[in-house]
Amino acid sequence: MSNSEFIASLIGPVLLAISGSLLLNRDAFLEALKHLSNDMLLIFFAGITLLIAGIAIVRVHDVWTGWETIVTLMGWLAILGGLFRILFAPRMEGMVRKVADNPSLFNVSIAVSVLLGLFLTGKGFGLI
Repeated sequence: MSNSEFIASLIGPVLLAISGSLLLNRDAFLEALKHLSNDMLLIFFAGITLLIAGIAIVRVHDVWTGWETIVTLMGWLAILGGLFRILFAPRMEGMVRKVADNPSLFNVSIAVSVLLGLFLTGKGFGLI
């Protein structure tokens, strides 16, 4: 199993599990997001976690050809997302509030996560 397949087999199912939970508990998560938008410290710590995960992915995976590019991009997006949350936690509060107040944006996020999760799971486990 390549690094690409291994990382995809980790990220894909996690995205599917998260997406499934968001779909099953949509209203509760939208309400929770409203509370999260007031918790700068939680956003900051989420940024630290995301930054560590992104660095870990990028350190072992620097492939810019084929479907594997998606794995590399996921690592870089995690780094950027983590840095943004750490450096601009107060601004993130407003962004989280916008998502909480816009269920359509929330639904699009879930749909993208499901599609990406299905693709990465398929590639990670050799199903596609």
